[in-house]
Amino acid sequence: IIISGEGKFDYQTLQGKVIKGIMEYNPKRLIIISAINDLPNTDMEVYSIVPKIASVNESLNHPKECLKKLIETIEL
Repeated sequence: IIISGEGKFDYQTLQGKVIKGIMEYNPKRLIIISAINDLPNTDMEVYSIVPKIASVNESLNHPKECLKKLIETIEL
C-alpha cells in the first residue's frame, strides 16, 4: 500500500508529478490524499478534504483536524 499526499489532485498530477511515477510501479493499492480533488470521475482511490470533510476556509484554518477526519474515513 502506498499513501501519497497532494495539495490538489488534477490532470497535472497525472502528467508528471510524483503520483505518475508511483503509478508506473503498479502498486497493489495506491491511496491518494488531497486537499482538493479536481478529477471526481476517476477509478483511482482518491480521498479529498474539500468538500467531503470541510470547506476550503475550514481546511485552511484547521488543517490537522481536517486531515485526521479524512484519514478516519479510509479503510486500510
